[in-house]
Amino acid sequence: MQNKNKSLFINYIRAMFLLINLFFLSFSVNAENTKKTLSQLQQEIKNIQKSANIPALGVVLIDSGEPVWITSLGKANLAENTAVDEHSLFRIGSISKMFIGLSVLKLVEEGKLNLNDKVRDLAPEIAFENKWQATNPVLLVHLLEHTSGWGEMTLAEFAHTPTPPIALKEALMQYPQNRKSRWPAGTRQAYSNIGAAVASYIVEKTTGMLYEDYITTNFFLPLGMANSTYFKPTTNKVLTTTYINGEAQDYQPIIYRSEGAMNASPAEMANLLQFFIQQGEFLGENLISSDSLQRMQIPTTTLGSAQGITAGYGLTNYSSGFGEYNTAFHGHDGSIEGAMASLAYVPALNSGYVVMSSGGGAAMYKIVKLIKAYILRGIEPYKAIPTDLPSAFKKINGYYKKINPQNNLQEAFNDLLNLMIFSHDEKGFHFAPLLGSRSSSPYAISENLLTNPSNGLPSITLVNDPIVGEAIQLGMHLYVPVSKGWVWSKILLLIIVTILTSGTLLFALFWLPLNAYRKTLTSQQITSRLWPTLTSACFVIYVFSLVLVDSAGNLVAISKISPLSLTILALSLCYPLITIMSLFRLWQLKRGNEKSKGYWLSFSICGIHLLNVFLLASYGMIAFRIWLLYHI
Repeated sequence: MQNKNKSLFINYIRAMFLLINLFFLSFSVNAENTKKTLSQLQQEIKNIQKSANIPALGVVLIDSGEPVWITSLGKANLAENTAVDEHSLFRIGSISKMFIGLSVLKLVEEGKLNLNDKVRDLAPEIAFENKWQATNPVLLVHLLEHTSGWGEMTLAEFAHTPTPPIALKEALMQYPQNRKSRWPAGTRQAYSNIGAAVASYIVEKTTGMLYEDYITTNFFLPLGMANSTYFKPTTNKVLTTTYINGEAQDYQPIIYRSEGAMNASPAEMANLLQFFIQQGEFLGENLISSDSLQRMQIPTTTLGSAQGITAGYGLTNYSSGFGEYNTAFHGHDGSIEGAMASLAYVPALNSGYVVMSSGGGAAMYKIVKLIKAYILRGIEPYKAIPTDLPSAFKKINGYYKKINPQNNLQEAFNDLLNLMIFSHDEKGFHFAPLLGSRSSSPYAISENLLTNPSNGLPSITLVNDPIVGEAIQLGMHLYVPVSKGWVWSKILLLIIVTILTSGTLLFALFWLPLNAYRKTLTSQQITSRLWPTLTSACFVIYVFSLVLVDSAGNLVAISKISPLSLTILALSLCYPLITIMSLFRLWQLKRGNEKSKGYWLSFSICGIHLLNVFLLASYGMIAFRIWLLYHI
């Protein structure tokens, strides 16, 4: 097995975007319902597993209240040729968070907690920063709905894999710097593993029990999930090995176990799925009330929620849709090193699914698409009835960027690759991602609220953000307008930098050896060519250092101050310094070269690199302290 930390950084980023694909499945696929039979569905899923080389796949399908397919396919470990069955354990990642929400709701029912309790009062020993504490204190509900304003975990937290496991309180004491509200709590949603971990600590403190023990006693055992665990199994339970690109991974502990360390089998996840479909009931016993379960499914603490939006992230439970079938799925997805999982259910149809894989990546997207289509096979797509678009939405037109990023890395992707285009015409209101291929057309249900035909839930409204002012909320995301010039100037800059850098370095491969042989260039000509070459080379080395550092598998070294992380810092400083030095030296050569096209080309290349430096600096990529990655 390879080092347990190998490729965690890049694979976390890949997983993040795969989970976004799963959540926005309805926005990005042509969801034609082909009304497959169960046997056809099963065969197609098996074909995907085979073609994608997924070592092990667990599937649960409940249709109209009946478990019609509970299975595991493949091998738990390829090297040992260990077969899987419905009792084999899979890593389910952030689906674990659903138990945090359930435990809090149970304690609310018992009168031991209130969703509106202030976190500062519940756990004063947990340090966090909130400059809006007087007007917008962080509440318990904000931790569960990810509206605290806190950022995502730092790279150091992802790399911290304590063995043996440490207590939750001890873990939370180690990285307090990232618990900082970036906007007033209860206004925007941004997914934060840290917030969920603090919520689970509050459960632990309130009950006087270890969180894992509380969940086992109050949920695992009543649900017939006795083999489910937050720890690496030490008995004869078969745990599927996780794989990345066909390579087996060591078991990856998590510093905050409650938010993503759970292992469970298809047989036991079928019980959990039935519990959600039956709205809190299992085998005739209500573990929590149906009212609490329904509250779990509805977000209430964003600006849009106050306007009537019910789509998005509730209490560790979020909604999604499919195509334009006007039907809401509720549930959660999960990802961990070399494994992915998805759980979703439709209470109105008494149906739902769980899919768990040890590897496979994008194949999960295809499998989820097939299963959702099967569950909705008896429903006809929504056919919009032409209605007048409310006047408030007629002024929404153009490019919009998302302003509730998880972290600084995601902010850069939002600005460059995750922009949304809103428009309207005589047929209604439309939105589509800038780099996407499919538009969605929500319909009005009030003067300030539109419903998404994918999930059938109120999803779009206009809000007044306390920091930026007027914005539009789409599901759980908040958007503000940006100009076409703002959008395309950044995209074109990156394209131009890529072309000029590649061209400069390729040209250097010819003129450097040729001049060494023939010595035809003057010293000024060599200087004017050499500086843009050095600038371009420095940029390429910096970029490749970020890519190649992952292949070294040394996540621990880049998650703290070390020779490796300091080298990356040095390279991120070297690029702007050489760029500025190049422009200075070329300016000194201006006299006598005013009419030289080669000189002005070199000067322009370095000038473009200077603009690129400013762009990278705006996202924290200059003087880049990689050990603080994901820290806002």
